[in-house]
Amino acid sequence: MSQFGSGQGRSHFGKRTSGFQDGGRPHMARMSRDEELSPSALAFLEAQLGIKSDRPSGALDLTGGSASKGSEKYGEKPVAWIRIISYLVDSLIVGLPFAMIAWPAFVAEMEAPMVGPGGKVVGQVAGSAAGELVIWKYLLMYSVLRGIYSIALESSSLQATFGKMMCGLVVTNKQMGKPSLGGIIMRNTLGRLVLNVIPFSIGYWMLAFNPQKKGLHDMMGGTLVCTKGSAPSETFSQVFA
Repeated sequence: MSQFGSGQGRSHFGKRTSGFQDGGRPHMARMSRDEELSPSALAFLEAQLGIKSDRPSGALDLTGGSASKGSEKYGEKPVAWIRIISYLVDSLIVGLPFAMIAWPAFVAEMEAPMVGPGGKVVGQVAGSAAGELVIWKYLLMYSVLRGIYSIALESSSLQATFGKMMCGLVVTNKQMGKPSLGGIIMRNTLGRLVLNVIPFSIGYWMLAFNPQKKGLHDMMGGTLVCTKGSAPSETFSQVFA
């Protein structure tokens, strides 16, 4: 009967093994250095033969990835309308603390007197052009804070803001894997700016009609927002390619 990975001659892959150790369990004989399989192939064979690996735990997963991929989140299905809920949750998480801290200063600036020629008080900042500038200043401060919040969490191993995590969502790249930092920054800076500049919220309405549920900011950042999925496993042909 033929052997698999015999120490004599060249090893033959795909044939039934006749070597047994430890109470009848199949084993893979040692190969010479130039005949060694890749770590991915070895892991695949061990899984198929039911052999317990003696490599350190976490050194290799059965999908051929390294330990660093263990923290990567994968997407399963792009979504649209549930993102509204996650957006509202994130707005509360960022907006409430910001409002509590900034409100006293905002009110003080809006109620400040407007001084005209000769030092005469002509009214308050509120309701004037200066009041509009104050409003825009605080909106800009909130937008910057919201951008930092989103970039920090979506580019981390979580790949999602707290609102998205509550809804079981992750931000991914086009291949449903971890997005690049550049893509996340583009999505939450220039992408968000363009969204708010375009009238009638057209950039958001694109979510309803795009097959991959992409808003304009997703397209600019090369990202998707999907339900959380599992890591794709490699096939036999991919492992031994």
